[in-house]
Amino acid sequence: MATFQVAAPEKIDFCKPETWTKSIQRFDRFRSASGLEERAGATQVNSLIYTMGPEADDIFASFDLSEENKKKYATVKEQFDKMHRSIHLVNIERSLRRNVIFKRAKFNKRKQDDDEGVESFVTSLYTITEHCEYNDLRQEMIRDRIVVGIKDSNLSLKMQLDPQLIQHAPDVVQTWIFGLKIGRNVGDLNSTSVQRRLATNVCRTL
Repeated sequence: MATFQVAAPEKIDFCKPETWTKSIQRFDRFRSASGLEERAGATQVNSLIYTMGPEADDIFASFDLSEENKKKYATVKEQFDKMHRSIHLVNIERSLRRNVIFKRAKFNKRKQDDDEGVESFVTSLYTITEHCEYNDLRQEMIRDRIVVGIKDSNLSLKMQLDPQLIQHAPDVVQTWIFGLKIGRNVGDLNSTSVQRRLATNVCRTL
């Protein structure tokens, strides 16, 4: 009867915890094909740690396992499973944080385009901040972005010098939305006269 040698699987990369599931599945196939799963638990554990590389020795030593459980392949594998899931979740969280930074950078650079109406500009600020995690500061951040991002520099200055604008931050953006309805009635949301009317509306409501 012909026999064949089963090569050990590739080393598991600790820097890529997202590949752990496939790597351990491949090792389990190796256990089955090579007959390793029929050998003593300690031998299976040692084979796994050897395949994982020298980093695995220190990690294995950090597990809070009894001497008996250290010889149980399923128990040791479960500990490594938990560790890799934890690392993977941390990496995902870091990725999400980087995404928040990207969204905030996009928001902080947003200005009203030359051919863009006020309504479109304000709506875009709401859309971008949905994923910026500003929480309770969201309205204030949108207010500030409107002040520095609108095309009319005179209107921007007027709003900057209005102390009530700072004191009533939560209501400011809603006032702008209300003012946009006036803009529709006069027909041109991009005109300076409409934008000045919006500013007057803001001041009256504060």
